[in-house]
Amino acid sequence: FAGPGRLVCSYSSKGLGRLASIDLASGRLTEFDLPYTDFWSVRADRNLAVFRAGSATIPASFVLLDLETGKTEILKKSTSVADDPALSRYFTRVESTEFPTEGNRTAFGLYYPAFNPDYQAPEADKPPLLVKCHGGPTSAASSTMDLLIQYWTSRGIAVLDVNYGGSTGFGRPYRERLDGNWGIVDVDDCVNGARFLAEQGRVDGARSVIRGGSAGGYTT
Repeated sequence: FAGPGRLVCSYSSKGLGRLASIDLASGRLTEFDLPYTDFWSVRADRNLAVFRAGSATIPASFVLLDLETGKTEILKKSTSVADDPALSRYFTRVESTEFPTEGNRTAFGLYYPAFNPDYQAPEADKPPLLVKCHGGPTSAASSTMDLLIQYWTSRGIAVLDVNYGGSTGFGRPYRERLDGNWGIVDVDDCVNGARFLAEQGRVDGARSVIRGGSAGGYTT
């Protein structure tokens, strides 16, 4: 609560985070125009809010936001690697993707295109795909800078971080898909995500691999 009449909130839309304020009298939600796609630990007091945030090209940071002007101040970064133009020029951006899966349903993922400004793939060649499967299993893929993802994409390998059925941030029915179906729904969604990108011509379906840890390790 930022005073008696305003609430500051974070929420997820198709796997990407948003920060907004809610006017408690009218119920109107106003989104802040910020460069971040992941938000945690939001705290507010009067005209200020502080939170942890990041994006595919911005490392996890503590940020102070003026709720009246929308101006931000970075209080602390987890790393300064993105400040070096010689390195940040290789960073790829995240894309929210949704794809058809079993039972005529839709699943979601975070797609990171292969990207390296110093190289061009041969004509008609499609990048290999690394499918990433998060743990939890009812956790969710984070879009905050992951240097391991950037390692793969800068070397010509696309990455799909799958928010398979059961993941948090897509509503209760979506989360409940995994109840009693762990090892089925997650596997189907990972396979269908890779298949969808191949059918779209964005990756080479014959060169796909999968990795994951914890719950995602069982899926892998």
